[in-house]
Amino acid sequence: MYTRSTDDGFQVYLSEMLATTFVLTEGVRLKPVFIEWSGLTKRQQTLALARVRQVCTDEVRALPSGSRLHVEFNEMTDDLHQLLIEVAGENNPDFTWSINSPG
Repeated sequence: MYTRSTDDGFQVYLSEMLATTFVLTEGVRLKPVFIEWSGLTKRQQTLALARVRQVCTDEVRALPSGSRLHVEFNEMTDDLHQLLIEVAGENNPDFTWSINSPG
């Protein structure tokens, strides 16, 4: 068992969560990302941004022809939004994202 309150535990959580991608019949790869940004330390925010950047970059590069990646976040920070624009551009049909707050 691990806890997200430590940097090591948080890195385990990120690795496990970011490993999940649902492949839908329309050629869409859906990656749900749940990060409680407001509860993170600055170091954890930096770790999360770096891992999201790496995972999204890797998944976009590995997309099969005719597929696209959609990442669904529970929260969007300014830093995260900027990172996504840097990785994929603002209007890239092969890589989209949205916010879906639970509740």
